[in-house]
Amino acid sequence: MRLLGLMLVLGVSAAMSESTDDLIELFESQLTGRGIEFQLLDDGRYEIMSDGAHMTVALDNLRRQYARAQDAEAVSRFLDSVLSGRAPLPDWKNARNSVFPMIESTGVEIGDHTVARSLSDEARLVLVFFNEEAGTLQFLHRSDAESWDVTPGELWEAAEASLDAVMRGTEVTYLDANGFRLGVIQAHEPLKASLIRAQSLRSKVEAELGWPIYAVAPSRGFVFLISQSDANELGRVGASVVKEFKTAEYPISTEVWEVSDAGIEAIGAFPAD
Repeated sequence: MRLLGLMLVLGVSAAMSESTDDLIELFESQLTGRGIEFQLLDDGRYEIMSDGAHMTVALDNLRRQYARAQDAEAVSRFLDSVLSGRAPLPDWKNARNSVFPMIESTGVEIGDHTVARSLSDEARLVLVFFNEEAGTLQFLHRSDAESWDVTPGELWEAAEASLDAVMRGTEVTYLDANGFRLGVIQAHEPLKASLIRAQSLRSKVEAELGWPIYAVAPSRGFVFLISQSDANELGRVGASVVKEFKTAEYPISTEVWEVSDAGIEAIGAFPAD
């Protein structure tokens, strides 16, 4: 990996709640109340048996969300999402515009059959079906491409086109960060971070930041875009990047990305410890 000399801002730690026992009790009581069989595995994940299907669930994201808000309803929403995670997909004609490439942490369990590509040590690109009306994401498997009768190449091509269509309709605004400018993509989760890969991003930012640019995306909903002429200022965003990575519901990476016509490449990272 090519490295930049970053001025790292250290000493950031997230004040995480010591409420894991409460969360586990809530989660297990939800499962029991819904009549769902489950088993706690040695690695801390849960195996859930529902409607004849077996699913393995990690609570990492739920722990972060619960620690921030102490919201018992978050457990119910999380379980609803898990149980609908492999809902029947629409036919290809109706699905293709809702298929996207999503940047995800390598720490997220995606299964052996999910359609994905490696990006860096900390992140990968995963194809998802995004049901915007329901607000749910579903990782796509190779069998989904087969059922749609499309090749993997056609699936990736459609996903990139869908992402670019979102970027074309998305605004980028700019903040003055005490002497240098930060670009902010005005989109919501879950696609916000992934938009740094959209081809039309260049047309949105080149006049203000130049091209190529740098980007940080510590979570699905947090992105800063930075001019390469401000490379010496990158360290000034380190504290915000690390804090967001440690406290976000869906963290991705503390890496700094170079964004160019060739795509995105991790060139360094802020240490999270």
